[in-house]
Formats: sequence, structure tokens, C-alpha cells
Amino acid sequence: MKHELTAKEGQDILDRDPKYQAMMAEKARRRADMEAMFDRDEKPLIEALTAAGWAEKVRQCGDTRSVWDFVNTAEPYPHLLEILAEHVIRPYHFRTREGIARALAVREARGTRIPRVLMDELKKLTDPKDESQTSYRWALINTLVTIGDSSMEEDVRQLLADPRYATVRADLQRMATATMKRTTSGGTKRPTRGGGKPR
Repeated sequence: MKHELTAKEGQDILDRDPKYQAMMAEKARRRADMEAMFDRDEKPLIEALTAAGWAEKVRQCGDTRSVWDFVNTAEPYPHLLEILAEHVIRPYHFRTREGIARALAVREARGTRIPRVLMDELKKLTDPKDESQTSYRWALINTLVTIGDSSMEEDVRQLLADPRYATVRADLQRMATATMKRTTSGGTKRPTRGGGKPR
């Protein structure tokens, strides 16, 4: 009967395979190089946030501070939102800007200039074939679902009609539904009697 390798036996074979080990070492090196590049890329942002009083306890990503530390943190940071908005338009790597966009998905950003900044960014991402834009585009839309308002009705309509945004049409529809319920002050529209338009 043919013996089937256990997971441990298979791993032992790979551990003794010099080609496999060289491949894994190269992958680890590339990953480390990429992480170092991302650290260098967002350094100006981290310095600006730290100078503005970024609390040390807002940290999720290990020893190196990153804008991604804001994602899923329970600590509020309203005093840092304007800095994040200022830096999201800078020519950082798309991964860094995605982290900024996601960090801006907080209630405190409603009723500020930040939704308009993000909408203007979204309108710049016109190449559906550019995979480097994909996650950033999604992050912008997702954040606008949270903080956008009814003043963006025409912007969303234009994007829905633009074939370059066909791949994210469902997400844009979700944004349209969410933002139409919210006023520019960040509140919720009051329905008028008789089903008419909100005043």
C-alpha cells in the first residue's frame, strides 16, 4: 500500500530542500524590503501626526508606527483628522493613502471638508485597469459611505454614469443610498409629511 505523507513528513522534506529554502528566503527578503519601503513612504505623515500629539497608545501594527494603527482602534483622534486629510492628497504610495482613507472613516469627519477632499480623490482614479488603484478606490468609497452627505448627490450621479467606474457601481450605489440620508452637518434628513422632498 502506498504510504501517504503526513503534513509533518511533507514539511520535513521541504525543510531539507535547498531550492525551497532559497525560494522562501527570497520571499522573506522581498517582504522585508517592501515593508521598509512602506515605512519610508509614510515617514512624513507619521512625523506630522506625532508632532500634532498622536497618542502613543494608538498602535496596532507592532513597533513601527503606521497610519494603519488607526484602523480598528477604539481611541478617538479628532485633532488629527485635518492632518490626515492634508496628507491623503499627497503622492504617497497607494497603500499609504488607502490607510489614510480608512483612518478618516470616523463620525468626527462628518460635516467637515474631508468628504469633499475624498470625493475629489475618488474622481482622480479613472483607470479601472490599474490594479494599484483598486484598494484605494474601494477605501475612498467605503469611507464616503460613512462620512459623505447629500451635497454629493451630483458627484455620485456622475460617477455612476461614467463607464470607467463600472467595476465599482454596486459600491457607488451603496454610497448614494447612505449619503442621501445625511445632511451636510452630519445629521440625518428628516422626512417631510406627505412623502415630499426634504426641506
